[in-house]
Amino acid sequence: GGPRADAPSHRYYVVASWLQDVADSDRLRSLPFGRLVSIVRSSANHMGLLGHRAGLLVPYAQSEECERRVNAVTGKPTAVAPDENYVKTWQELRSLLSKLLAQQTDKMIEVSKIKTSFRASFRVELSETVFGHRSLSKLLADPSLGTGFELEIVQGSRNVLRLAEPVRHASADASRKAGGPTPTGASVSAPPPPKQLQ
Repeated sequence: GGPRADAPSHRYYVVASWLQDVADSDRLRSLPFGRLVSIVRSSANHMGLLGHRAGLLVPYAQSEECERRVNAVTGKPTAVAPDENYVKTWQELRSLLSKLLAQQTDKMIEVSKIKTSFRASFRVELSETVFGHRSLSKLLADPSLGTGFELEIVQGSRNVLRLAEPVRHASADASRKAGGPTPTGASVSAPPPPKQLQ
């Protein structure tokens, strides 16, 4: 009745079982197996003692999580080969995102598909650690990206990015309807001069 070998939780069971076999502490050996699994899970998810690499649990210093954290601090790309191009500047990122969204019929795209789409459409890699982030969603929510995009959650869990709607100046529209002053840049025809009485 344990988890399947390809289930994410299986790795915790494997490490917990290994701990039981090699433990030289009576206290550790006496712990219930479920308690050991909980310790392993917390070490990986909360305590920063373990991490993941190629689907396996490894010491945190050797993990992908540690690599991403260090790369985010230093502004280096993650999982990008030396001969591959990658997005290097905010200006380039804004430009390519605008082009990508313009290609979509509904002007929106799931966040999970953005990296693949960059690779297919522009032959360039997108790595969030270049911009100081460890997740793509955090990168797309960064104010440095500008106001041309909107990050939304649809159907409860899907993150999508869309082109932002143009901002309408409601105060200017109301002013024109009320006959008030027109903002600079807008043009209106002047009313005809009043007729003089004979």
